[in-house]
Amino acid sequence: MKTSGLSLFLAPRQPWTHRRWWMAQYCALSLLFLFVTPPFEAPDEPHHLDYVNFVATQRQLPNQLSKEKRVEGEGHQPPLYYLTLAGLLRLIEMDAKIEYELVRRSQPDPRAPKYLSARFLGETDRRSFFSLRLLSWLLSAFAVWLMLSAAARWFADPEPRAYAFAFVATLPQLQGLSGAINNDSMALLISGAAFYAVAVAYQQSAGRWPFALLAFALLLAPWTKKTLLILLPALIPLGWSAMGTGKGRKWVVALAVGAVSIVGLMLATHARYGDPLGTQMERETLAHLVDEKSLFSPYFAGSFWKVLFMSFVCRLGWMSVGLPWLGYLAYLFLALASALGIILGSRDGRFWFALWCIALAACSVVYYNLTFEQAQGRFLFPVLAPISWVVGQGMANLFHPKRLPFVLALLIGLNLLAIFQAWAFFHAPRFYFGV
Repeated sequence: MKTSGLSLFLAPRQPWTHRRWWMAQYCALSLLFLFVTPPFEAPDEPHHLDYVNFVATQRQLPNQLSKEKRVEGEGHQPPLYYLTLAGLLRLIEMDAKIEYELVRRSQPDPRAPKYLSARFLGETDRRSFFSLRLLSWLLSAFAVWLMLSAAARWFADPEPRAYAFAFVATLPQLQGLSGAINNDSMALLISGAAFYAVAVAYQQSAGRWPFALLAFALLLAPWTKKTLLILLPALIPLGWSAMGTGKGRKWVVALAVGAVSIVGLMLATHARYGDPLGTQMERETLAHLVDEKSLFSPYFAGSFWKVLFMSFVCRLGWMSVGLPWLGYLAYLFLALASALGIILGSRDGRFWFALWCIALAACSVVYYNLTFEQAQGRFLFPVLAPISWVVGQGMANLFHPKRLPFVLALLIGLNLLAIFQAWAFFHAPRFYFGV
């Protein structure tokens, strides 16, 4: 009996049907991003490092309403990521601090790196800086492994699984942030763990351990990044649907742990800043970002969605490094193809759950932008796993199986193009294609 080329391509032994192959690619290319991106040219990296330095040297958390205890830029963030990096910094640095000096351009130029020069003042500071970057990268790599594992559990068929693997493993914005000193890496790990637990718990034979993992992720989520506050409401419909089954009590316990953790964060924040989420404190200390507007303002009808999409795909550095416009058109084509595939193809309860998670995250970004002007695509990364499920199913529904190798090759090509763009922007500007 003859075997078709497609059957060979999708055969279980082929590497692209396995998460290990995509994980290896992700690790290799994200490490390239880590070393291609100069120190402090990742988003808000100096401010995140200042937070780590403060915790490591002062052995306390910042207070943004106190001049002596304030950390400019990122001191309002929940503390878990910074406590983790501060612990490492105290182990590897004698003075528990990375000292550096930055020279900013007199006039901002979006076509050039933000800083004219960045130098470390101590002999070991550069080594310690990249040690913190590598720890962030390890957190992100573990998160990607969990998201790939979740897709492997979510899909029984190899085609949607391969699309979901490729989408996560080749996303340039994810790779570019992976090796930066930024709390997004720990947020990714926690959301990845939560959705992996959901994918396992969805199966009939699930035992207690996925619910224990879910409870642990929901316990840590509020203390890592505020964007993770959507995890609890996103999961409530699943818990509700499980009531009356053997899993109902396990869902209740896991969700209750998440609720208690959120209440704990709100009480701690109220004690420090006088309101449960520190909203007024953020208005005062991030006044340069405040731009209150209506939902029906031109901002939401125009630039918001464009910038949100582009920065979800690839807007690295200080939002200055991106793909050529053809690259964004390619991603837009794939997004529309996924949406069309979902509309035309079959849908089940799992799809509606994934869509609910995505819609909730999008609404939270819109709500945040009613006050602050921050159309950051990475704010959607807490639901990157459900996004990959929708993309994988949509592409598998729409494209003939023979198109699979071409789509995977396109995603890998766009990934490599993004790395070239980052290298050119920071090290060889004459080769940079622009955005």
